[in-house]
Amino acid sequence: MTSAEWNRKHDSITIRPDKETGERIREAAKADGISVQAFILKAVEYQIKCKGCYKVAYPKETVDALAKKAGVNPSEYLKMVSPMRVIGSKK
Repeated sequence: MTSAEWNRKHDSITIRPDKETGERIREAAKADGISVQAFILKAVEYQIKCKGCYKVAYPKETVDALAKKAGVNPSEYLKMVSPMRVIGSKK
């Protein structure tokens, strides 16, 4: 198969994570013994199969910092980015 044929059969999706997130993705892929592409495709496939069970969990301190950066209180921030949930929240 030529590269032109291969390219016709494949899509191209680009992501641009910040440096810290990119490093975490690379480390996780390496720990699983797979490529970054395979790791990301595996994570995406899981979310697709999960059908709506997508949940992102951030420590309370992270939510507080993100809310401050957005200029809102943490509960307003969580409504903005739902369906996030907070780890270590007393609520």
